[in-house]
Amino acid sequence: MKLTPFLLFDGICAEAMAFYHLCLGGELTITKVGDSPMKGQHPPEQQNKVVNARLISGAIDISSTDWLHPTRALLQPQFWRELLWLGRMAPRYALRAAQVLKAVPGDQPDGIFVE
Repeated sequence: MKLTPFLLFDGICAEAMAFYHLCLGGELTITKVGDSPMKGQHPPEQQNKVVNARLISGAIDISSTDWLHPTRALLQPQFWRELLWLGRMAPRYALRAAQVLKAVPGDQPDGIFVE
């Protein structure tokens, strides 16, 4: 089974992907707006945002980006209830996911797993 999520962040994509890289190992590539051909199309405050990040580690292939649309809010009120649930429950599910990955037979990604 191959896992291929696409994650959307609000300015913390590089930090989040560096954390996933630390946990899962593998190869991480990050392209920021200021390093891309799009740099002239975005204001200075967006130059350090990530336009594309990709982490490949075994059967895991995670892609992500920072929200770059200047006139639309990423977080809209109709999703606040779900975001509160995610903030409360996501750490527990992340811990369980790490335990499951650790238990999978075969090659394990280099990184940090908790007991």
